[in-house]
Amino acid sequence: QKTMEELGFNKLIPDKSQARRRAKIVNFSFLFGRGWKGFGEAENFDPETSKSYYNGFHRSYPEIRLCANKCRRDICSRGYVTSLLERRRRFPHCIGLDPSPDNRDSAAWWDGYKAWNSTIQMAESDLVRLTMRNFYREIVDRRKTDKRWLEVHPLIQVHDELVAEAPDEIVQEVAERMKWHAENALKLDVPILMEVGTAKNWEDAKH
Repeated sequence: QKTMEELGFNKLIPDKSQARRRAKIVNFSFLFGRGWKGFGEAENFDPETSKSYYNGFHRSYPEIRLCANKCRRDICSRGYVTSLLERRRRFPHCIGLDPSPDNRDSAAWWDGYKAWNSTIQMAESDLVRLTMRNFYREIVDRRKTDKRWLEVHPLIQVHDELVAEAPDEIVQEVAERMKWHAENALKLDVPILMEVGTAKNWEDAKH
């Protein structure tokens, strides 16, 4: 919401759903290293508008560049980055390269953003994997004393969404337990918040 307001989306695009869609495009573009020129060409914006979005984003979130630069230094010094749970993505070809963020001709420039992207994606993966594991362990334990939980089944993971089925009489309890596991799988400085929905099918649950 902060980005939408600061970058002027709410004024430029009165329709909130369109403003949110555009804000997501800006967030993911600049979060993973796209410059204002490439963004403008891809989204059909004039240079001044693209620059204003780019500068506004990095003014609001200066840590993005700092984190990307740290990942760049890591892959140039040791050849990999790690996830929250110490899983690695390797960049052995970057060892010994110049990690300076001003050296955009170096292979380490874009690989630095790839490495930063990887740390984000791996963190989400760590969180989802732990949530699924811990939630399933609770299901197994609950089945020992409550036969209704025999009908509780995790079905599918789609990116950061988890889908499970449960009997109507305990569906709300199951949803709250899944929410608890997601929000407590990892202890972070910034709290994790999960939205849950219940319905007869996945599409309705999302709304």
